[in-house]
Amino acid sequence: MRRIEKRHLIELIETLNQACETLMRQEFNQPFVDLCADIQDFISGCFDYLMGCTGKETETAGKLQQMYEQLLFVSRGEAGPETLKSCVCEIAACARDELHPDKIEAAFFCYKASMSDCLESIYRAAKEDPSCDAYFIPIPYYDRNPDFSLGQLHYEGEGCYPDTYELTDWQEYDVKTRQPDIIFIMNPYDECNRVTSVHPDFYAAELRKFTDLLVYVPYFLEGAYIEPVSVISAGVVYADRTIVQSEDARKQYIEILSGKYPAIERDVWQEKITALGTPKADSVLLAKRDFGQLPDAWRAKLEEGAPGRKVLLYNLSIGMALNSPDYVKKLRSVIELLKDREDVLLWWRPHPLLEDSLALLRRGFLQDYKALVKEYREGQWGIYDDSEDFTRAITFADAGYGDIGSLNFLLQMAGKPVMIQNTGTAGKEPGMAGSREDARASMERFIEKESYDCYMLYESDDTTGDMTLIDYISHLDVVKGYEKMLGEKYRAHFANADGSAGKKIYDAMKRLL
Repeated sequence: MRRIEKRHLIELIETLNQACETLMRQEFNQPFVDLCADIQDFISGCFDYLMGCTGKETETAGKLQQMYEQLLFVSRGEAGPETLKSCVCEIAACARDELHPDKIEAAFFCYKASMSDCLESIYRAAKEDPSCDAYFIPIPYYDRNPDFSLGQLHYEGEGCYPDTYELTDWQEYDVKTRQPDIIFIMNPYDECNRVTSVHPDFYAAELRKFTDLLVYVPYFLEGAYIEPVSVISAGVVYADRTIVQSEDARKQYIEILSGKYPAIERDVWQEKITALGTPKADSVLLAKRDFGQLPDAWRAKLEEGAPGRKVLLYNLSIGMALNSPDYVKKLRSVIELLKDREDVLLWWRPHPLLEDSLALLRRGFLQDYKALVKEYREGQWGIYDDSEDFTRAITFADAGYGDIGSLNFLLQMAGKPVMIQNTGTAGKEPGMAGSREDARASMERFIEKESYDCYMLYESDDTTGDMTLIDYISHLDVVKGYEKMLGEKYRAHFANADGSAGKKIYDAMKRLL
């Protein structure tokens, strides 16, 4: 029996009580007898509903049967209608004491398959719980038109997710009727996203009406400092709980929210914001290399080439693309620099909404960017990855390069180094690497800085004495010599960064019910 089913039964019993009170005010006549019959029909409906919920005989069902029989005596004038009140009281007391919900229903709403990792391990924990019916429901989303109106509709359903997901069609899951006990969401922006919008039926402001517990889990990782734009959102405001990656992140969320909404007691945010880690860490820490799941062309590229060749994951984000005037020029210069090197294989993975964002907000970049992508893909010397599954890129990468973003944070989580590209060096990257001794000295200086991002270097323009891209590639073995130490140091920033975050989030939310 679910919580909503017990609540509904209690409501039915209250309606039964009101009907009995109406009967007590009636004279003994034909309408009185007719009302007795109506109440009997209602009791039969309550009995059938209860049996459908529990699937077994209960004391409450027995009490309903007794009241049904008592109505026969009342309808004949052999007993007074006041005797029915005591029957109702016994039914209500029995239902409250006997009927304990032993099933919960959890619904997971996700609009981008490539971002589903933020919910995946929670969903897995729910599926493994025999007392939970878990539904993973991909939902549709719209592009935004330049005037901010809703544009083309998209839906990523069957075929976009791994077979390990058991998907439920959004048109077959009526959240208003089912009223799941818990709803997990990963999109916090409701109508405020400038690039896309989930279907308005799935805004946080709407979903909160149909569940006891709305839980928002961010689809991104945060750096040392939390940007207010990622905090002050509908998902955080309307959710009963927001799951954040660390206790430090929790403190920053509470400060930002308390400053933005001074009329709301600070205690409200302290209760809402919960530091239990991120399922995104689980997806990386538990993933393993699987050549069998790779396209044949990718597998061939990974297997060919010089001995000891390293895979460099080139990760692009939206923020850098929108704010750097030399962005496409930088991408082209990086590709030209690396395409003929035999010691590195470039694995290019753009943010899944990058082209959509450029089309809406930087149309002048879009044509050049798409031309570069086409040229790179046709050259067939590297891997271009716009698939929904980003974990393959992280598991096969030896190191990362590109923009600040969740993917490069996750590389650190996996104990792999990252270098953030400097768009100011576009077309001017040094062609010769420094010595191994210089690379080792640069790493030691970096470690002494005690950066929050323990394994995230920044590309030098060759005037600061730090590493250039060529230094990084040429002496990657030196950089990777610090993997264990810096990986552990980075993971220490997070709660439950041991592959258990999803299970602990699910268990904690279940206890709240």
